[in-house]
Amino acid sequence: MECGNCSCQATCSVGCQKNCADGEEICICPNGFFLDQDSNCVPEQECSCYEEGFGVIPDGVTQVNSDCSRRCSCNNNKPSCVNIQCSSDATCKEIGGAHQCQCNVEFEGPTTVPPATMSDCLDLYNAGNTADGVYTISVGGSDIQVYCDMTTDGGGWTVLQRRWNGSENFYRNWATYKAGFGPLTGEHWLGNDKIHTITSSKGYQLRVDLVVSGGSSNYELYDNFLVNNEDDNYRMSSGLHSGTAGLLNAIIIMNTA
Repeated sequence: MECGNCSCQATCSVGCQKNCADGEEICICPNGFFLDQDSNCVPEQECSCYEEGFGVIPDGVTQVNSDCSRRCSCNNNKPSCVNIQCSSDATCKEIGGAHQCQCNVEFEGPTTVPPATMSDCLDLYNAGNTADGVYTISVGGSDIQVYCDMTTDGGGWTVLQRRWNGSENFYRNWATYKAGFGPLTGEHWLGNDKIHTITSSKGYQLRVDLVVSGGSSNYELYDNFLVNNEDDNYRMSSGLHSGTAGLLNAIIIMNTA
């Protein structure tokens, strides 16, 4: 923190907060930092309800992005996002500082329609979502939150595992690997059930990336990637492979074949 005149302190949970009198000197977070729930100053990306394209969403608030294609909420300091789409008779507008779908002149009724089903990160990328981050996909009637890598090798990769700094314990039991663990924005395993649901819906390609301590990187690509169900012990199968790495473990991402 630093010493400064009384001003509105940006926080991770309640937006801008002012608990001092004008002219009073107080301890405040430096410009660009937010006060978290533990009264620590953190970059906005470390706030629990930070979302790419939205910034920090205050707890209890729902926001829509600038093209009305995504709506994000923060509840109990946990973010939740869904893809939306204005109906054909509505237009995305900024009203009172907030974006929303508004009916065109001489039209009334629902302003949004269900967006086209996004079954993986490649669907999202092809729909114009080009920022890395957490998205919701729909597969087999279930909504699944995944981290999408929209920059590696053309983008549209659904991340199954990220492991690079030791922040997450990967020595887990069967049930934990079945459900998945770790924050999607950090080290994590997506979960065997989810991976089976996704990979059994259509053909996929698996990409494994490794960055070693010296900074060099390698990758390997596998065709026809599939993870079977629990009855088959989540047996993995794949076809031909190519790349520069051989055998790796680091960030595992997949894309539609």
